[in-house]
Amino acid sequence: MNMKKLIAAALALLMLALTFAGCSNSDESIDMIYPFGGNINSFDPQVASTEDEFLITENCFEGLVRCDDEGNITPGCAQSWEVSSDGKTYTFQLYQGLKWHIYDSVAERMGENYNPEITADDFVFALQRAADDLTQSPLYSTISSIANAPEVHSGRADESTLGVTASGKYTLTIHLSSPDESFLETMSTAVAMPCNREFFEATAGRYGLDLEYTMFNGQFYITNVLDTSYILAANKEYAGPTKPKATDLTLNIVEEGTDLSEDLLSGYYDAAYIRGYESSGISENSGITMTPYSNITWMLVINGNEGLFSAKDARRALYLSMADMDYEEFPYLQKATGYAPPTCTANGAQYNTAVPAVTESADADKAEELWRKVISDQEIYTAEITLLVPDYMEDAARQLVQGIQAGIGAVSSVDEKDVDFTMVIEALPESELKSRVAAYDYDIALYPYEASSTSPVTFLQTFANVSYAYIDTAGYNDVLADAASADAADLADACRECEAELYQNYSFLPVFYESCYYAEAKGVSGVQFHPGSGRVSFINATRT
Repeated sequence: MNMKKLIAAALALLMLALTFAGCSNSDESIDMIYPFGGNINSFDPQVASTEDEFLITENCFEGLVRCDDEGNITPGCAQSWEVSSDGKTYTFQLYQGLKWHIYDSVAERMGENYNPEITADDFVFALQRAADDLTQSPLYSTISSIANAPEVHSGRADESTLGVTASGKYTLTIHLSSPDESFLETMSTAVAMPCNREFFEATAGRYGLDLEYTMFNGQFYITNVLDTSYILAANKEYAGPTKPKATDLTLNIVEEGTDLSEDLLSGYYDAAYIRGYESSGISENSGITMTPYSNITWMLVINGNEGLFSAKDARRALYLSMADMDYEEFPYLQKATGYAPPTCTANGAQYNTAVPAVTESADADKAEELWRKVISDQEIYTAEITLLVPDYMEDAARQLVQGIQAGIGAVSSVDEKDVDFTMVIEALPESELKSRVAAYDYDIALYPYEASSTSPVTFLQTFANVSYAYIDTAGYNDVLADAASADAADLADACRECEAELYQNYSFLPVFYESCYYAEAKGVSGVQFHPGSGRVSFINATRT
């Protein structure tokens, strides 16, 4: 036995002795380790926008309701609720005695006896904040069906007119302008987490920016923020209906592009988010449970500042010349029919299957016609175009290039002049690719756009006010504003209008969707993945 194992054995015996010397009824410790990016700018759930911020919200806050593995709505802070026959009025009855976790720094600011109960007003205030345009809540569109929300969001009405009221401490009523099939699920997401009005005002604009300006009400709270990890522990003040099984949760910060499959197979990580290209390294008999999650749309982003591709017809010709890939070779990819990936939903339905495809089918004849016209108009007969791709997508990119070269690349003469068009691939780390695109140092890039929530509006806001590729900003922002204020019934059509407006610029060209996976290590159970929203909950996580 080597020294490391001897030390480990000695520590194990010491811990065992301490256990028997102490309380014999002590609960077993269950600690979980999960890798994440550490992309956290705030602990304020109303402004959460990254997957890492949603991860913190999911485990450290609790809303009116929760959503279980099967998509069923279960009690959270509300022990019961009623929905009117017309589907437009929701009445929630809150549990009594629910408390916030109070950090010592919070008690110093608010007073040592500060220990407020969670009440209906916490949810009134939270939703008013989310509807207020000053908050810039990324998930505002998911609550736009609340009565007067568009008026409040546009500044035409005061936030007090929002259709959310408290009747006493424990009864909350929410009125909608139109029925919304996904409204209860929305009430389980970050946008609807409670916010204590008194504490928020006491933070003087710093709410959520650090732990001393934050109060959590969920099953876990953050005990420490380190350079390499976030440390969470079970919240002993939690008095809700779903007590955590795990006692500790360590969120290890990993660099973008890190292959996590080996650490998952070894059991170092209890669960992990696995990209599609990593999944091939995990065999079916490994004991790892994989939950698919298609939240990425890959696009060709074209720099139209100069050269052939400054002409919209050239960008369109390139897209129309692309032949279908051999998707059997890349089982984690599927052809894209629009911009928002399959995880996005509208009124409770998968968005990209609820609307017609926005993209055009390949058309070699039309592509050649457009290409010849652009070459003739611009009198550019020779061009070498570089396609930037992340190194792990080089094989898929090669198929795309082969299709383009067989299409417009086959045009050999125009106006009785020789034409020489070639496309070369430059594979590089994803972070470097993104830096090159942001600096305009590219011709064309195969670029991944990742949805951090189920909201198609939030995803489509990614392209508002971009500067690294041409877009009719005014026209796009107009239809985007309409989509952000659309009610549930009109949301899908409004987002389809956004996609159509974006597509007609031919600067962002959807190519394929990527299926990623949430993976649970062998012997681990109860980690809850929400394939629709990407939220990850360790509340029921345990290890056998």
